[in-house]
Amino acid sequence: MRFNIFKKNELLLSHKFKPVGLILILPGIFLLLLRFYFEEKPTLFDIKAFAIYSTYLETKYFSIIENHFTEELGGLLLFIGLAFVTLSKERIEKPEYNTLRLKSFIITFFFTYAFIIATVLFVYGIAFIKIILMSLVLQSLVYIIVFKYFLLVYNKSESATRNEYQKDTI
Repeated sequence: MRFNIFKKNELLLSHKFKPVGLILILPGIFLLLLRFYFEEKPTLFDIKAFAIYSTYLETKYFSIIENHFTEELGGLLLFIGLAFVTLSKERIEKPEYNTLRLKSFIITFFFTYAFIIATVLFVYGIAFIKIILMSLVLQSLVYIIVFKYFLLVYNKSESATRNEYQKDTI
């Protein structure tokens, strides 16, 4: 018996997760812009949180800490939204899309690794950590762009083939 996890797209989410993902991405971006670009910290997001490991003025393990939750909430919304968009089926799913997904993942893998290697070689200090965190978002964005491009090319060629077949039958 052959093992093929992509045979029936068993690992992909329903296409209904894609709009939910897009909806989650928007407030995630808003919160991250609010926190890091506008440098705002709304007091609404000041909370006590359980931390396995925390280091500010002192290092704490397995304790309750005071924390401003804007960046965590924004990051969670953004990452979950991107995961939903990245891992959702298309509304009309075709078997050929699995090949396009695989090609997209491979291209994304190479791009992301090249980006990380360049970061290791040329970025230092706290900027290194920020860039590495950004690479998590970049990975999903690159995959989405590459996959959508492949879908566009595939659908155009399929449409052209269908038009040629219709002309030949007339």
